[in-house]
Amino acid sequence: MSIERIIIAAIALLGVLGGMNLYVGRRLFQTLTFLFLNINMRVYTGIYIVVAVSFILARLPLPVFFKRIIGSVGSIWMGIYIPYIVFHFNRHYYFMWKHCKNNPRRSALKCTFLC
Repeated sequence: MSIERIIIAAIALLGVLGGMNLYVGRRLFQTLTFLFLNINMRVYTGIYIVVAVSFILARLPLPVFFKRIIGSVGSIWMGIYIPYIVFHFNRHYYFMWKHCKNNPRRSALKCTFLC
């Protein structure tokens, strides 16, 4: 594999991961502002970025003490993040499929990808 393909794949992977983290972080902020009215957005963003990037930072050549802490935080974050994404998208597609199934005016072509 050439180095250009590896760089393009890494950029695409980081773009997808960044976009998903942006979506989850924004939804979490909306939920937290609903529950707790006085949340500083800058503090939340700083903490969220450190937690979201900790999984990648754990792979960098850092001192062992920091690497263990960051690796633990990153592992816990991925343990929360991945099931959230899977649940969210499954729930979204379930309601889309239910809508297509119960609506006879929808064409079969539009609902085929959901079955």
